[in-house]
Amino acid sequence: MKKSLNLKLVFIAILSLILLIPIFMVESKIYERQRYQDDARLRISQSSVDSQALATPVLVFPYRVEPLNENGANIISVHNNRLKIVVPDQFSAAGQLSTQKIKMGIYQWPLYHSQLELKGLFSEAQVKASLEDIKSQAYFSSVGQPYLAVYIKDMRGLSQQVEATIQGKKQLLQAGAKLGKLKSGLHSLPLNPGQVAFSMKLGLKGLENLALLPLGQDNQLSIGGDWPDPQFAGAILPDQRSVNEQGFSAQWQTAHYSLNSYANFEECTIDSHCDLSSSQIEINLIDAVDKYLQTERALKYAFLFIGLSFMVFFIYEHLKASPIHPIQYGFVGLAIAVFYLLLLALSEHINFLLAYFIAACASCGLLAVYVHSVFKHPGVAAGFTGLLALLQGFLYIILQAEDFALLMGAGLVFVLLACLMLGTRHINWYQIDQLNGDKKQVQKQADT
Repeated sequence: MKKSLNLKLVFIAILSLILLIPIFMVESKIYERQRYQDDARLRISQSSVDSQALATPVLVFPYRVEPLNENGANIISVHNNRLKIVVPDQFSAAGQLSTQKIKMGIYQWPLYHSQLELKGLFSEAQVKASLEDIKSQAYFSSVGQPYLAVYIKDMRGLSQQVEATIQGKKQLLQAGAKLGKLKSGLHSLPLNPGQVAFSMKLGLKGLENLALLPLGQDNQLSIGGDWPDPQFAGAILPDQRSVNEQGFSAQWQTAHYSLNSYANFEECTIDSHCDLSSSQIEINLIDAVDKYLQTERALKYAFLFIGLSFMVFFIYEHLKASPIHPIQYGFVGLAIAVFYLLLLALSEHINFLLAYFIAACASCGLLAVYVHSVFKHPGVAAGFTGLLALLQGFLYIILQAEDFALLMGAGLVFVLLACLMLGTRHINWYQIDQLNGDKKQVQKQADT
């Protein structure tokens, strides 16, 4: 009898491992749908607008150097034309993001429309110091009139022409940043070399992400919006922030040397392979209830649910001497695995909570009918499916608790294990197996 008990346990363990196959298939399906989503986002960014990055407007002095060769003749080279970039003494940016959903098929992302007001000041002392620095360059030849330049990552996001007030005069900014390798953006008409105060309003739209590159010696940024789940990232976090269901607001105050932003920006004007992201401030409009991430996290508990169900079946089978066929174990495991496939499929079309509820009801309902037919006892069927429904309810709570998910999950596993161990601590498994064998022998003799 000891041998039959051990064989049954080995079989249950093997069957549990086999049921990992459909679980892994659901997991691969999650990754596949994520790839489809990423492909759809790429197509939207190619045909509409991408995430945006905006740099502080800078003052640019074009100048020329003319080195001489050993014969005393000028060396002609495109590298003789250079740019001197001057950052503002003071810079401020304020604006609001209004969002809407943009769709492609069953997928959707937040598209924001921003109204940004940029203001800054280049002091006369700094402009003069920059001119002196240019003229002190080796082989200096000439310097042109300065102009204001603004780097914008994706010009398709501009909804209208940009009018700026510079040195007290209004003018429409021209297309092209004229910042060497950083070509995307706007620039002003030539300016007088002196104190430069500017202000402008940008109507800028973008997809999911807005990055700001503060270049001023003193920067004050204030951004708000109606998105309830922003993620603040990048080189520095907000000094102040407020987030609620109606939206968010955030403020930053920083200096360009604390972010090393000027050096990075200057490098990118001469090297197209450089990266500005290390100095950027980022606002990401994320989906706090990502359906694929939530389903993947739920799937991690699938083996626990299957193992617990098998253990309950095993205990009941031996306590009540009611044999359960291996195929019946398998069907129960598959019904639990199908819950996750239903959850994935439904969550692509409806709210995740509703999808979770429908999938759980379908799975528990199927198991209730099946377990009742197996045990011929409505109380057992109700108890089993009620326990499973309770566990699925706890699982949903765990999925929503991002910061405490691991702690709550570990607590759930510990409680379930403790209940099983304490509830079965007085059971003599060898004796039960012996009694079950005797009952079968008596039944066999009675039948003959």
